[in-house]
Amino acid sequence: MYRFGGAVALLAVCICFGGAEEIRGKIVMVNPEAGTITFSALGKDKQYGEPKKYSLAPNAKIKLKATKKGVEDTVVPEGLKGKVFGNIPEKGLPAVIEIQDDRVMEIIILPPPGKKKMD
Repeated sequence: MYRFGGAVALLAVCICFGGAEEIRGKIVMVNPEAGTITFSALGKDKQYGEPKKYSLAPNAKIKLKATKKGVEDTVVPEGLKGKVFGNIPEKGLPAVIEIQDDRVMEIIILPPPGKKKMD
């Protein structure tokens, strides 16, 4: 009986968390009114793929990655209307996104290479 219960619990955990996928790349465009981002994924060959448009989930979290160990990531309370998205560089904004059911659940904005502090 206990083995069956443990197997059911493990299956439930896998179903709940198994659908999320983390993708590293860069944000090239943001549309706050439509709730979408355009994102280029970084491939295994270290080349960026074609930009793809993603919709944000209503409860999506947007954070700035902490640059110091032991410090928590900073939440962007304004969402896609935040200052960080106001002037996206031509090269794009480095980020990691978490996708579930073709919707962005979380965006973590990474500091640009060589930069010590996020604005």
